[in-house]
This record gives sequence, structure tokens and C-alpha cells, in this order.
Amino acid sequence: MSGYRQAAIALHAVAAADRRLILAELPPADRATLSGYLRELKELGFDGADAGEVLSAPATVAPALTSLDRIIAATPETMYAIFQHEPASMTAQFLAMQDWPWAPAMLDLFTVAQRERIRAARPSPMPDAPARRRCVFDAVLARVDGAVCPPRQTRPASPLAALLRKVTAWTR
Repeated sequence: MSGYRQAAIALHAVAAADRRLILAELPPADRATLSGYLRELKELGFDGADAGEVLSAPATVAPALTSLDRIIAATPETMYAIFQHEPASMTAQFLAMQDWPWAPAMLDLFTVAQRERIRAARPSPMPDAPARRRCVFDAVLARVDGAVCPPRQTRPASPLAALLRKVTAWTR
């Protein structure tokens, strides 16, 4: 709810004389906006006694998911789609970063030969370069975000577009 709407609800609960005094102290633009909202509340039959209840309702905002949370929440199928055409060494390096909950199920989607190449490519116990780890992590995150929220088309496709593509392909 916007600040003006919240202010209008709070002012609606105040006695008419006090409301006039408060509005008189505001700049003309704010006064006009709030007066419009107050008229709307009156026309709707809003009772000012409920203002405390309306204004005190806590806004429930879900905590933002971190980049790590988004990758952890990915499905094994999404991760398989990301890694299926990548080198085994890159897949192994990414899997070594953390104990991913989807990793066993994702590895089951690979062929036996691919799984063996990934296991054989496990990085050495020597620490990896942080910049390299971050680069790989960011690349995978971008692919996960792209799989979850594919980019929107800039303009809607015409129903005739599919037919035109088929006819064009057929006439070649």
C-alpha cells in the first residue's frame, strides 16, 4: 500500500477538525492527493475505526533467495540440462564446491561413461583459485536463472507465424 493511501486511512480515523488542521499544514500537491483518497474512502463507506487494523497488518515479504539458494533449489533435471554438454572437468569442479542436494540424482541422468569421466576428473585437494570458482559459479547461476525464468519475447508471436515458418520450410 502506498504512503498516500496509508496516510489517508490514518487521517480518515482522525476527527474531522483535526483532519482539516493536518491537511492545512501539507503542501498543496500532497493535500490534493490525500483529499482525493479521503473522498474515495468516504464514498466507499469505509469506517475510520478500522484504520488501526488495516495499518497494523504486517507486510509479509518473503526473504530474497541468495544465489546459492537458487542453485540449491534447482532440480536435478535442470542441472543435468546445464552440465550435459559441458566438459567432465567443469562438472566435477562444480560438484566439488559443495555437497549439492541434487547431485546424486543429476549424476544418475548421465550415461555410465559420462559419470565415470566426471568422477575421474575430480579436482585435486589443492585449493582452487577463488576467481575461477566464482566465474564457474556465476556461469552456472546464470544458466539456472535462465532455466527457471526463461527470457520473455519482446513481442507476442502471431498465430500465423508458426504456419508461415512451416510453409516457408516446405517450399524450400
